[in-house]
Amino acid sequence: ERHVAARLSAELGVAVVTPKLRLAPEHPYPAALEDLEAAYAWLEDHGVGHPSPDARTVPPSRIGIFAESSGAALALAALHRRHAAGTRPPPCALALVSPWLDMTCSGGSFTVNGPHDPVMQRKRMLDMAAVYLGAASPTDPAASPLLAPAAAFAGLPPTLVHVGDTEVLLDDSITLQEKARSMGVQLELREWSHVLHSWHTFYPIMPKADAALKDISNFLRGHFENDK
Repeated sequence: ERHVAARLSAELGVAVVTPKLRLAPEHPYPAALEDLEAAYAWLEDHGVGHPSPDARTVPPSRIGIFAESSGAALALAALHRRHAAGTRPPPCALALVSPWLDMTCSGGSFTVNGPHDPVMQRKRMLDMAAVYLGAASPTDPAASPLLAPAAAFAGLPPTLVHVGDTEVLLDDSITLQEKARSMGVQLELREWSHVLHSWHTFYPIMPKADAALKDISNFLRGHFENDK
């Protein structure tokens, strides 16, 4: 992901942080979620890119989140937990790419798009989910945030979702849009044709990856507030 982070940093003129998370199977759920929450809290408290790491805090109005595939589930679950705790405001914007938000893989697009998705297949994904979850249930909303009650989505910031129209994960994005909008959240879902799962990571060799990253940069830029 570093080449994507570098591209976003160059486009936006801001520091981009890529947290290092513990991975399964050595560290199953909720290790990665806890690591993401800790990294985000540190960023809020200390900032990044300053001469002294303790120079100042970074207001949420200056923080945006970009996450793709299973990372989108971690980001969404972390935001749900922050909203439930009610201690800190959300970031200014959230951008999700090909989000995998339901570890039960029960969306109808797994059937409809299964023959057309060359990357993600339900059986393989269920195997990966089992390794990630360990003893946890795939219906736990902290692991499958799409299964959380609609009220959990009320605390989301303005959100942009990119997904391919032939991905097995298409329904995850559609259901996310429905739940978020039911709570008054500004969420825009953009379906792309003739792309692969998480095609953004194919930048710079795929023109549509370049176009998609420009679109996300424009979205994030529009929500960053001037901190002067």
